[in-house]
Amino acid sequence: MQVGTAPATGQAAEPEVTSSRPMITAEWAAGSWHDVGVAVDPRLVTDRYWPALAVALERACRAGYDVQQHLPRLAGEQPLATDSPAYDLQYRVIRECPDAHTGISPETQGNTDRRLAAEAAAAQAQTSIDELRLDPNRQAPRPPRSGR
Repeated sequence: MQVGTAPATGQAAEPEVTSSRPMITAEWAAGSWHDVGVAVDPRLVTDRYWPALAVALERACRAGYDVQQHLPRLAGEQPLATDSPAYDLQYRVIRECPDAHTGISPETQGNTDRRLAAEAAAAQAQTSIDELRLDPNRQAPRPPRSGR
């Protein structure tokens, strides 16, 4: 499924669809917008703030902002910061499209993604435990034997 006008690069699997559109995670957005980032400035995708910029790009796209048209112009208005070009460009995008703002810092976005992944793993583990309780004849997997 293609979301908004986001490019389909196939570099990151889309997260589970929760409504008509997938939830935006930093990992998914970074993969989805990778080719656009490289085309605008290859330094963007190696900046530690690239995932946060990618989330802002996806949010802007979903709000109707034509990211692919405006991003090169925004990047070219003046030189991007040498130490963090993605961080600089993220705030240029937000200035023009306030809907792109996530309301959380790039560091918090990464923590949120890790928390969601941990919650999903815990839910899967609970499902497995519940399945064992429902079928008393099913045996739990045995741990591997250690070499002797």
